[in-house]
Parts: sequence; structure tokens; C-alpha cells
Amino acid sequence: MTTAVVDPKLLPYLRGELETKQLEVERISRAFPVDDQGRFSISTEQYRDFQAAVGAAREIKSAIDAAEAAIGLRNYLNTDATPSEGAADAAAYTPVWWVSSVTTPSSDTR
Repeated sequence: MTTAVVDPKLLPYLRGELETKQLEVERISRAFPVDDQGRFSISTEQYRDFQAAVGAAREIKSAIDAAEAAIGLRNYLNTDATPSEGAADAAAYTPVWWVSSVTTPSSDTR
């Protein structure tokens, strides 16, 4: 029996952190002042905060992607190597056009 590649509590934790960070991104962006003509006036500090929050969210998302990839690899390696019945049936079928394109009368010695 193979142990888990990723602690089962990690993905829910990371998703919760990403949700929290997304709420922060939304809070910061809602605070951007808008003038009467619909233009945003964003201070340097607001822009830095927004960039930092989005950057942190991207890092969390990257960690989620990496953890999911590790789980996917482990699952792939733990699957039975025996092909499914459908795959075996498909492999047994050789189309006539493929055989004729591979063998030519001059090279066929049967």
C-alpha cells in the first residue's frame, strides 16, 4: 500500500487560503475610486496592494496545481496496467486500409 503523496488536508486548506485571498483582491478592487466619467483613480499604494494580493493568489493556485498534479501522478502509477476490455477490443481491430498501406505486394513474402 502506497502512502499519500499529499496530505489529504492540504488541498482543502489551500483552497480556503485561495478563497480568502480572492476576497481580499475583490475588496481592494472595490475600493478603487471611480470619477463621474467612469475612470478609475488608483493610488500607488492601492496598486501595490492589489498586485501583491493577486501575486499571492497566483502562488496559492500554483501550489494547488502542483498538489493536484502529484496526486494525479500517484493515481496513474497506482492504476492497474491491464488494459480495459474496450482498449483490448480496439487494439485487436486492425483496419484494412492500414495493413494495405504498410505492406506492399513486392515486400510481402508470404
